[in-house]
Amino acid sequence: MLSPWSVLFGVVFQHALASTVHCNASDASLAVAESMECTDSWRRSADGDNVLAVELLQTHISFSSKVSEVSVQLPSPQILRLAGGSVSLVCFLLLLNLGQVDTLVSAAIFLDLFMTTILTPVAPTLTPSYQLIALLTSSKNVVTCLIAPFAGRFIDGNEAKSMQLGMLCAMLCTLGLAVVKNYWFWLAIRCISGCSTAAIVWGGFALCNQLHADEAQARTQAMSMATAGLYAGVVLGPQAGGCFVDDTRPLFIFLMAAQMCMYYMMRNRLPSLQRPPALKETEEATVGMLQLIMDPDVRNPIVALFLALAFIAALGSTAFEYMVRLGYDQTKQNLTWLLTSVPAILFAYLVPMLRSLLEGHTLQIVAMFLCGGSALLSFPSDYISPHTLALTLLGASVAAGIVDGNTPAMLADRSQEKYGGTGQVFVLSNVADQAAFILGPAAGSIICQHVSFGLMCQSFGGCMLLYAFLLTVSTYMEHEVEPSKFGKHSSSGKHVWKDWGAATRCLQHRGDVKDGIGCMGIPIHLSQAFRYQAPGMPYSEGAIYGRFDHPTRRKLEQCHQSLEMTSQALAFSTYEAAVAGVLALLRSGDRMLVLGLREKNRLRFFEQTLGKRSCQLQEVACPAGLSSADRGDLLSGAKLCWLDPGICAGRDQIEIMAWSRACRRAGVLLIVDGSLCPPTSQLLLQGASVALYPCDAFISGRTDVQTCILATNDQSAYKRLHYFRQTMGSTPSPFECYLGFRGFLNLGARVSRQANTTQYLVAQLRSDGQVAQVVQVAETGFQLRTTPSEATSQASAALDGLSRLTLICSHAPHSTHAKFAWPDISPEEHLVWNGSSLPWTALRTHAWVVPGEPGELLVQVQVGLENPGDLLRDISHAFTVVTEAGYPAKGLLPLEGFTSRLLKIACDPPDPDAPSACRRYPQFEKSILEKLMAEAHNAKFAVAFASGSATYHALLDRLSPGDHVIASNRLYVGAFEAFRDIAADAYGLDFTFLDLDDVDAIVAAMRPETRLLWVESASNPLGHPADVSRLGELCRHYRQGHPGQQLHLVVDNTWCGPYMLQPLLQGADLVIESLTKTIGGHSDLMLGAICTDSIEIHGQLVEAQARLGSGPARLDCDLAISSLFTYEARMDVMVASARKVASALDADSRVSKVHFLGFQGTAEMKAHPGNMIAFYVNAQKDDVIKFLDCLHLIKLVGSFGDCCTTIEVPYTMFAGTGADLKAGIADNLLRLSIGLEDTQDIIFDILNALSVAL
Repeated sequence: MLSPWSVLFGVVFQHALASTVHCNASDASLAVAESMECTDSWRRSADGDNVLAVELLQTHISFSSKVSEVSVQLPSPQILRLAGGSVSLVCFLLLLNLGQVDTLVSAAIFLDLFMTTILTPVAPTLTPSYQLIALLTSSKNVVTCLIAPFAGRFIDGNEAKSMQLGMLCAMLCTLGLAVVKNYWFWLAIRCISGCSTAAIVWGGFALCNQLHADEAQARTQAMSMATAGLYAGVVLGPQAGGCFVDDTRPLFIFLMAAQMCMYYMMRNRLPSLQRPPALKETEEATVGMLQLIMDPDVRNPIVALFLALAFIAALGSTAFEYMVRLGYDQTKQNLTWLLTSVPAILFAYLVPMLRSLLEGHTLQIVAMFLCGGSALLSFPSDYISPHTLALTLLGASVAAGIVDGNTPAMLADRSQEKYGGTGQVFVLSNVADQAAFILGPAAGSIICQHVSFGLMCQSFGGCMLLYAFLLTVSTYMEHEVEPSKFGKHSSSGKHVWKDWGAATRCLQHRGDVKDGIGCMGIPIHLSQAFRYQAPGMPYSEGAIYGRFDHPTRRKLEQCHQSLEMTSQALAFSTYEAAVAGVLALLRSGDRMLVLGLREKNRLRFFEQTLGKRSCQLQEVACPAGLSSADRGDLLSGAKLCWLDPGICAGRDQIEIMAWSRACRRAGVLLIVDGSLCPPTSQLLLQGASVALYPCDAFISGRTDVQTCILATNDQSAYKRLHYFRQTMGSTPSPFECYLGFRGFLNLGARVSRQANTTQYLVAQLRSDGQVAQVVQVAETGFQLRTTPSEATSQASAALDGLSRLTLICSHAPHSTHAKFAWPDISPEEHLVWNGSSLPWTALRTHAWVVPGEPGELLVQVQVGLENPGDLLRDISHAFTVVTEAGYPAKGLLPLEGFTSRLLKIACDPPDPDAPSACRRYPQFEKSILEKLMAEAHNAKFAVAFASGSATYHALLDRLSPGDHVIASNRLYVGAFEAFRDIAADAYGLDFTFLDLDDVDAIVAAMRPETRLLWVESASNPLGHPADVSRLGELCRHYRQGHPGQQLHLVVDNTWCGPYMLQPLLQGADLVIESLTKTIGGHSDLMLGAICTDSIEIHGQLVEAQARLGSGPARLDCDLAISSLFTYEARMDVMVASARKVASALDADSRVSKVHFLGFQGTAEMKAHPGNMIAFYVNAQKDDVIKFLDCLHLIKLVGSFGDCCTTIEVPYTMFAGTGADLKAGIADNLLRLSIGLEDTQDIIFDILNALSVAL
């Protein structure tokens, strides 16, 4: 992982010698020349093994002897040195202040390498013996290798601490170098510096790996910056040493000042920005370095690095001698080494760009072939031409730069993929690096001495080519390598859960194909008892007993683990049960510190519970802004620290990190309550030891789900909490877990919408000027604050404003916080119906009063899914101080947003006197669903059915035998078959299928008995848009011209959905929606609905629903209601992704044509084009099948509209249907339904599969 030392060694050493000319020429040159003369004397009497190594220095004797003849008169050289050092120090400090964490890491590595390489030109002034100089130089490398087995595991979880200790050690080394100038003392300092280098370099790269665990591209760039700092230290260290060779004390003083500043910056900035490692506490995550090196994906890059750098080191120790034989003068030698050093540095910096073009393994193999091929250019003969030598050095330099820059990125990818981000992989690569620069020169010198320089190159080249061939075979034959197109993903080309975005990770724990079913729905197993294979041995996917383990609960926990990036999550039956489990971590006499707790019921619960256990409780009402010392004093003697976020005025993340550092120092577990934080905030990565997330707050989006999920990185706490849950029976039911899992699928879309709305409201209310102070206290919440001087008037105004809210719930959200049972709460209070007690009110915006500082009143606002404009008007009207007459009457505020209208209708009290459609279906949920569907389409009536196909039969049931129906010849195959195979015979109807874009053909086909004109708003699967306005006008004119005939336009709007298109407003008479698809959105319900403005048709549909028995199930209605409230948020995300995916496909030469409403739809459709894409690939049927097999993220599913991205081959559905219906349906046509995954993940999966298959 260190830079190619020997590539830079020649130019650095020459520049170091040349630098002495510009300082004190006489002293420096005499010292170096004397050293070289003594070296030459030693060489003549030394063993043959050292001959070529000594020649490396001897070739400079002639140049060094000329140095003494140079006479340069510089005014005040000491002043120039002090001025230069001062300017450099100031620039360095400015860089630290302006830089981010990556800059600090790079600067720390620079300082350490700068200190160790200063000794290169200074060493000859300490001793005339080359052997002692070599011992001084190599001692650090040996020490670094020796401490690797002992210090490797310390890196994990202590990245910043490792760097701090290393910098402290480096400061002590610099102090020793400045005070005493003695060879043996400097040798001891050099050995100690091996420890500092190991700590800083290992910790630096490991810290970059953890900071950018989610973004491979950012991780690669951070490591490139760290490598840049390392290169800078290697290049500038000898330069500085040459300038101060006569008196190194000023240089070491400047260096120590910079190290002290760096140490201070690291102490104060690195910990606050460091993300604690989310190491997977599994058997894989706890392996040592021996087990890591057995992993081919770890071993192969390290071996490649060793071979490449060993060859470079061998060249560095032997090439000078061969240049002398070729007759190179000093200028040519300098130019040659400049040619070979610059490409290495340049290509190391270009590795991030190269990795965006080539997959990481491929790049490594190409570099190995390049390096080996360059070595083979030097044939084993007595003479190698200058051009051949230059090409060999140039090729080796380029290859070394690529390998040196690519290896850390490859190891980081594998570390994140399988080993939870462990930093031990960087220890291994560093050991390989140090070994290469110890063994490479030795092997090269021996071969050159006994045979020739050419054979040495041939030997190394053969080894590298052989290894490159083995890498190619193992990579491309045993593993299917897929080219990486997006740096965000693992360089291995394989889909890894840590490479995916948060939204994608939430969607990857659904049905499995192992059972032979391939269910796309959410897995739910209601059984609590499981069969055994043998006594006490359940099946691999089963469980011993439902209380100990359960497949559905396991899926919920796995989903949360993926989002939180931890391997330890526990689902408890309730929030209270999870809190009781946390308190069970305390033993009698232990003390618990509670920070920022404002819920008095919960505080009473803590006091009562801890009092029974003889535990102590200390409360700190406002923990924000305390100093490190104050935090340490408060935590002294405590065992647990409970932090309640949302009270730090938007500084929650900073406070959590600050308390996390304090808790780690004090050995205290930090418990963070995530009730006001969505799981996407990833509290564990912010520093929490344990994080609690009630499912009713954000996860499920329903107030009737009591489950609470607890996540932790602490293995000991996890074991105790797991045992507590198992023994106390605090396990959630399978159905509760199912609802929680269902919420995870659209969590990303909901939180994104809520966060964007929050930012909009805060910005608008702040600019208003008439509303009280607005402070954003959470990602999805803010506070309206009063100042103490205005508290009395503003408090009354705020309370009065709460009563005037029309859309927002003027009370705290129905949360598990209010569920603590106390004797003074009357159970009858929960029996009175209230709109706030409905499950879906968790998705509404709530505003309520919370206590603040003395004399201060806070109105807390938790933002929901309503339209931002509606919320802003509601808050502005309610909380703006105006005359009493200026307040609008409650309930009269107009609502414009799609979700705002649905939530308002769903939460209005039901009409108990409203007649039921049928006594068989008096469900409350069905009534709410029909109201919502009518509102979604701006219709007067809606009727819900058991499925989308059931709506077809309800409509056709209205007709009489002999009636005529004109339908589009682009109909969905299911509708076509229902009409042709069933309805024509069962109902005695006559069907005509036409191209409904041809109005003349429609008019010509009309008969006196024509009753319906049937069309899809956009055809399935090609998405051909229908001109609904024109067809509606045609039907209206026909009815006006034929008063006795009732011709109605029926529009199947399943492809577009009500958020994109509302056909009733364009002239349609009836609109069909299949709620099974995008509206339902989770593949776990089957429903249909018909919307109309005709009371007569509505009555007929209600009667048909009852008579045909096609009413919906109560549970499906309940789930559909929840889905409708998240429909707009989901569609916003899916449409945005669909635009980018369609553009990427349209730009790909392997795709011949793309059908997307954003490209060829109407103006209204282009504004909201939906999430459906159809495209043709330039391939035959077999290649299409191969393409589908290469997809990892996208599933082959015979439906659409799910939260997950799915794909289908329409040709298989349309086989055997009419010729007109199959027009354009070829076997290379694919239908894509875009889901909620991160857009980059979807595009990567598609383009990656195209690259592999085609």
